[in-house]
Amino acid sequence: MNAADFEGDGHMAAWVASETPAKRWATAAEVADLTLFIASRHADYMHGTVLPIDGGWLEK
Repeated sequence: MNAADFEGDGHMAAWVASETPAKRWATAAEVADLTLFIASRHADYMHGTVLPIDGGWLEK
């Protein structure tokens, strides 16, 4: 939906990263690790929880 914002010179992507407390985008491995945890038996007791993986964006 917003792919066009991140094409070209990458200005928008760089700005978003700079505004994120982590100062970078998540890696595919970070997203995959959280996904695997949620899908594992270790998360069986978790229900109705939103786990943001946003580099601290919600802290702002």
